[in-house]
Parts: sequence; structure tokens; C-alpha cells
Amino acid sequence: MPAFYKFVKKPGQGSKNSKQELYPRFVPSDTVKKEEFLEAASAMSGFSKAIIAGILQLFGDLIVRYLSRGKSVTLEGIGTFSLTLTAPPVTNKSEIRSESIRFKDVTFRSAFSLRHRLKDTSFYRKEEYRPDTCYSPEQRKERLLKYLELYTTFTRKNYMALNKCSKTTAVNDLKLFLNEKIIKKSGPLKGLYEKAVKEDPGLEE
Repeated sequence: MPAFYKFVKKPGQGSKNSKQELYPRFVPSDTVKKEEFLEAASAMSGFSKAIIAGILQLFGDLIVRYLSRGKSVTLEGIGTFSLTLTAPPVTNKSEIRSESIRFKDVTFRSAFSLRHRLKDTSFYRKEEYRPDTCYSPEQRKERLLKYLELYTTFTRKNYMALNKCSKTTAVNDLKLFLNEKIIKKSGPLKGLYEKAVKEDPGLEE
């Protein structure tokens, strides 16, 4: 799946008439939410979504516990979580009492090993990306079938990102796959699909 960037101007640099430097900014193609994350983790690990959801909840609870006790939390291979603080502006530290110090945010500093694993990521400029030139209809179908060997469900946005195609192409492909009974709608959630199997009693012979 592609990773995108766009160029933005560096803030507060130079006068209005001077040329400002540009720097690349990451542009997410989609946001992976909890349900999709649980599906992927379950498929890769063999653990149930319920077990993984419980571990994620425990993970969050433990981070809160340790941070609230004045500790940083380092997870090998992932990174370190720490607190940042805020207080009224002062010129002398004796002018402020500890009661005025407040929590501001949680910061995350990635581990070197995590950065190393991401260093070969390829990026495409968002404005110049032409998705429909990348894969043929048959290639898009094959890529979806391979995707469904790892994940049990997917959305139209997942399909667009997987095959680097437009919304129109994705809608047309999914309609075709539904008619061919390659996929079917999954559960009560709108826009969620899964692989259709011949043994499925919900399919017509």
C-alpha cells in the first residue's frame, strides 16, 4: 500500500516577499481504527479479537498507572511514553507553587529499531499520484484474494489503498465481485465485506 506526502511551507520563515523553504509532510491514506486493528492482529497471531482487545485495554491502563506515578514507559522495539507539563509563565521558579503545575500531554519517542524497520518505506507525492494506472482488473482481484488470506474483512477504503485505485474503480470492482460471489457483505455494518465461501449456506446455489 502506498504512503503519501505533500509539500508545505515552513512557518515563520523569511519575509512575505522572500521564497519560503518547503518540507515534506506525511499524508495518511487512511486511519486504522480499533476493529480493523483487532482483525489484523487476530489473523496474524491466532488469538481471538476479544483477547487482543483485553490486552490493549490492559496496555492503556498500565501506561496511565506508571505515567501518573512519575515514570516513563519504554517498550522495547516500540518506544518511550512520557509526560509534558504546563504552568503559568514566570521569570523566577520561586514565583510558582507545585499546585500550579498541570499535565499537558503524553509524548511518544520511537525506538531506534522501529525507525530502522520503517526506513525503506516508499513515498508518493499525493498531487502526482495516478492510482488507476497501477494494476489491471485481474491483478486487483488477485491482490484482494491474497489480502483475504490474512484478514477476514475489509472496506472500500481498504480496497482502494490495497490496489491504488480510485473510488469509482473500487465501487465497480466490488459490485462485480459481489455478483460473482467472490465476496459478500459482512454483518450489519454498512460497507464491510468478507470472502464468500461455497460452503456458506447464505449463498444461493
